Amino acid sequence: MQKPWLGDTGDGQRTIEAPLAPTNELEAMVELHLEALTVKQYSEQTIKARRDQLKVFLRWCAGQAFTSPREITSPLLERYQRYLYLLSQEERRIT
Repeated sequence: MQKPWLGDTGDGQRTIEAPLAPTNELEAMVELHLEALTVKQYSEQTIKARRDQLKVFLRWCAGQAFTSPREITSPLLERYQRYLYLLSQEERRIT
């Protein structure tokens, strides 16, 4: 099983980020997606950005008790979009 590369250490060595230890079906699907990006030779930066974005989504899903890809619906994604919007509004008020 191939792992996504994170970057170059500066000495010609490449580092990898250990995959999430999937605790449910949704997390396992995210790991498969990230592995597919690696196989398709997406850039390290793209894979890292996608991993970071999906970690936020997985955290939100866990808070909503969603653990299966079958639970992901259009209304759920709209709720997530609202969550991100409200989060960005909150961050603007703080800064």
